[in-house]
Amino acid sequence: MGPAPSARTGGATRGGGRSARDRAGRTRPRGSARIRNSRSPACRRAVKREYLDASAFIKLILPEPESHALREWLSGRTWISSMLLRAEALRAARRHGAPAVDAAMRMLRRTEFIRLGRALLDHSAVLGSPDVRTLDAIHLTAAASLGASLGAVVTYDERLGEVARSLRMRVVSPR
Repeated sequence: MGPAPSARTGGATRGGGRSARDRAGRTRPRGSARIRNSRSPACRRAVKREYLDASAFIKLILPEPESHALREWLSGRTWISSMLLRAEALRAARRHGAPAVDAAMRMLRRTEFIRLGRALLDHSAVLGSPDVRTLDAIHLTAAASLGASLGAVVTYDERLGEVARSLRMRVVSPR
């Protein structure tokens, strides 16, 4: 299997929505991505993005011991995740009631997303050893797709962090 699909070919978008241009029926060229928080292609390449998994994202919406440290660490940084995070975050928030769901929706709107295309999912199927959990493999393949623009994988999940480090990714868990 070839290299992980790039964020450019996988498609990144803020909030998981479509642009007005897309809704009007005009589509971007195949392989192009919509990445916000940047003004030019050169800027997109220079911006480091922190990849958040669900264990980190949940700390942004629910008070946990690490929540303050994580918010401080993310201050002024751009973060991104796979579209998988939408389902994970909203399902977790539902267990805590409507205010948590509202908080999750607000934070999801501030998050860039990598779309889960066939190439990314195919690559995640063969990532690491067969013991790597499926959702972890999807998150790590999405993170790897960022290439040089990946700052760090932000996780509080020890197993995911261990696999990420074995793939030579920087892992942070602000405390």
